[in-house]
Amino acid sequence: MGSVPGSGVRPNSVEVRLQGAGNGGVSGTWQRATLTDTTWSLSYTLSANLPDPSGAYTLIARARDRVNNQTGPVRQSIELDSRGPVAALNLDDASELLFTSTATLNGVITDTGSLAAGVDTLEAAFVPVEQVEALSRTVVLLPFDDAAGAVWFDDTSFQQNDARCTDTASCPTSTVGQFGQALAFDGVDDYIIVPDSASIDFAANEDFTLSAWVRIDTNQPDIGNIDNDIIEKWSTQGGYPYVVRYLNSGPQAGRVSVARFDGITNPTIVSSVPLNDGAYHAITFVKQGNTLLLYIDGQLDGTAIDTTIGDTTNDSPLILGARGNVPAVSLSADNLQTFNHFAGAIDQLIIEQRSLSAADVQALYAAASVLWRPATLDQNGPGVASSPWNLDIPEGLEGTYQLDLRGTDALGNQTV
Repeated sequence: MGSVPGSGVRPNSVEVRLQGAGNGGVSGTWQRATLTDTTWSLSYTLSANLPDPSGAYTLIARARDRVNNQTGPVRQSIELDSRGPVAALNLDDASELLFTSTATLNGVITDTGSLAAGVDTLEAAFVPVEQVEALSRTVVLLPFDDAAGAVWFDDTSFQQNDARCTDTASCPTSTVGQFGQALAFDGVDDYIIVPDSASIDFAANEDFTLSAWVRIDTNQPDIGNIDNDIIEKWSTQGGYPYVVRYLNSGPQAGRVSVARFDGITNPTIVSSVPLNDGAYHAITFVKQGNTLLLYIDGQLDGTAIDTTIGDTTNDSPLILGARGNVPAVSLSADNLQTFNHFAGAIDQLIIEQRSLSAADVQALYAAASVLWRPATLDQNGPGVASSPWNLDIPEGLEGTYQLDLRGTDALGNQTV
């Protein structure tokens, strides 16, 4: 660099910026790279507001030497790909409604990403229709099977109630879940939010169901109050439609509570037994008319009369892993302050705009036993843009099933 031979690159002077098409879509800040000898590297952090970063970008780099000469920005076009492959049945198989003997299903899997990195694997699950029907009015379905390091988490309910981190420093990490992957919260500052919308905000007269698989850590670092907040549709102002909290101290320590609040009345149910045993438990909170019900692992655990008659809606985002506390002048998700942080893991968050029956709740609980089976691809690997696949229908299946397909590309991007 520069005109002084051997002056060398100044340490910590290499900076990189990604600029999306149209000069938008990504952070405009420069991010510092790590320099080793003459090679730099950087895990570039994209904006948490960017649900799908796939597309064309310009990489801009700059640096200084030891006598303070700065390069003119160096530009290079690159492509990012975060889209998983899409799998489909052949038309003949898709139109076959009844199988009376062993059969083989066939189809094609295609990598739709901008890089066409190549299809890698395909798995299939045969889901009993009872479980499908139990999800018929779902407005949030967050499986948390997103790639490691994700800051945006896809809602697969088609309502686009995606979850996101507001700050990468307080983003939970991926861990083994009850269904595939889950999110692990450190109990110090980790949380994610689902922006407020009418579809997840229930009035005093509206039925709903909230369900999640939760693993509670015995050690909770945040013990300033008696509860650590797992799921909160509240930021300390007004009423709330639902909360799920872990009680860390007092006579009910180790148990979970669910509640509603209209500014005056606060009907609450506390689990009959502690749940801080390090295992995943299915927690389901149902409002059915004027009755509240708490199910643990598919079984009814407690009930309460819903005494709320005032406003239980609010402008708070839905928060996982903490409780919000924002200034009265603004409920912006991006200036959210948090407390009562939860240490543990959350998997398979479901919210429905109806009350589930006991049979529906049991069907959701049984969904954890559904197996994902590997399909056989004719070819796979880097550069394989498309491949035929086949899968034998397993013996012993009786009844009506939905076929779910889950494809992964060579970069680890996945689509269900």
